[in-house]
Amino acid sequence: MEKLPVLRLTSGEFVKKAAAVLGKGSDHAKKFYKYFLREGDGLLGFNQNEPQSKNIFEELKRLMTVPEFTLVKSEVSLETEKYVLKFSDGLIAELVVIPMKTGLTLCVSSQVGCKMACAFCETGRMGKLRDLKADEILTQAFFAQNILKKPIKNIVFMGMGEPFDNYEELKIALNVLIDPHGFNFTPSKITVSTSGIIPRIYDFIEFGKKGVKLAVSINGSNPLNRQQVMPITRKYSMEALHVALVNFTKNTGQKIFAEYVMIEGLNDELVNAQELALYLQKIPSLINLIPYNAQSHDRFAPPRQEVICAFQNELKNQGYQVYVRKNKGDQIMAACGQLGQLELKKSVLLKPL
Repeated sequence: MEKLPVLRLTSGEFVKKAAAVLGKGSDHAKKFYKYFLREGDGLLGFNQNEPQSKNIFEELKRLMTVPEFTLVKSEVSLETEKYVLKFSDGLIAELVVIPMKTGLTLCVSSQVGCKMACAFCETGRMGKLRDLKADEILTQAFFAQNILKKPIKNIVFMGMGEPFDNYEELKIALNVLIDPHGFNFTPSKITVSTSGIIPRIYDFIEFGKKGVKLAVSINGSNPLNRQQVMPITRKYSMEALHVALVNFTKNTGQKIFAEYVMIEGLNDELVNAQELALYLQKIPSLINLIPYNAQSHDRFAPPRQEVICAFQNELKNQGYQVYVRKNKGDQIMAACGQLGQLELKKSVLLKPL
């Protein structure tokens, strides 16, 4: 009998498949789906006053499938929590629960490793080991919300991996997250971050129109400057990225989050702030300045606090909204640019063929 991969399906898809398999039970399947995604137990949708429907709910539970995983590590630092989930093939996803003023934010991974090779990022040093399937991405949200019982308010695709390099699975995950009969996340509470894969920025307009937010790693104020830390600049120029972001903001009516990792002596001078301000002209944006976070083998250092403040003030004087991201979880390698396990890369490379 066909199985029902509940974390890969929207409510409509789940109901349609369930009814096709069972030959009945559409209303029951809708309830089952809602309670499973929101509470972790689809049988909670069973009405005790309708005992004749109990068999349908139990059959749905037997047919439902989710990815197998094991929690292999958890760490906490100043209320920021990092969890490492291992899937059946031995590869992992790291997720982080971050306390924010607006409520708990869940940072999820979209790949095991990443091929973008950004110089300031631990994940990039792993290389890309594989994409995560949509249900593996959503297992992270399910785990945080229904197993840890965390009241997640926001989701950011800023964990391991480049979401736009796994776009088809990302689309499935986003549609399930915003399904009003399932997880029911408000689209504007979800942010997807990219290093700048331009074709996918155009594709992402469909989600931008629904309210899902876009964050873009800029991290350099001119092409040479950016190319030093982001190899993707060789394939997708800053000029082409600018055109794509103007197009995105015009078609969605949204601002983007311009992410800028500040590295001492590389991109932290006032001239860099002035060039960044010029670059972001015509792109409605909020700027997030992110002081560099340590890697397992450091090549860089964060700027001094007075340098960060001067950089921020220069951008403010140019009329931008600018925030400096506080380090949260850096003591447990859970902050921006710190997720990743280099020893996992070694173990995969050493596996016999």
